[in-house]
Amino acid sequence: LQLADTLQSVLTHRNRETQARGIVLKPSFKSAEVIVDASLLFSLLNTTLDWALDLARSSIEFKIDIKSWPAHARLACHFAHRPADQPAAETTAAPVLDTLSWRLLEQTAWTMGLLLDRQDDGSAVRLSIEFPRTASDEIEGVSMVEIDDGFAPSQNSKPLAGNHVLVIASRRDLRVQ
Repeated sequence: LQLADTLQSVLTHRNRETQARGIVLKPSFKSAEVIVDASLLFSLLNTTLDWALDLARSSIEFKIDIKSWPAHARLACHFAHRPADQPAAETTAAPVLDTLSWRLLEQTAWTMGLLLDRQDDGSAVRLSIEFPRTASDEIEGVSMVEIDDGFAPSQNSKPLAGNHVLVIASRRDLRVQ
């Protein structure tokens, strides 16, 4: 799935809600394909937006990039949960970041096998979600995740005899191989 396209559709779908709350969304996306369950990804992105909307004061920044090593797609969300001009001493009760939305976000990420990292500096919070199963173009359009040897070495000269193979590829020469 294209992570940027999916997140953009979630942000577009929830645009009225963000405008009604006076929250400005600041997206910055790089193309990244991730191998995940589509419904869980949609749920994760909606829950992330729910959590951020509950706590954000003025704007929410979303950024999608690719880590250099290991080459994993990463979604970052950054927002201020306390006004910048308000010193920490004046805050009577710091907003609780561990809301029900946060717990749902944690569990969904755990179910999907994603890595979460949340950093709070007192007035702003930065969330990073790393996707270990990221498709890459290392071998002529085929990702390392998609390559499967299939069978262990055997004495059988025709290990696929009697089996059907389904090849899905946009390039004809790859389908022929």
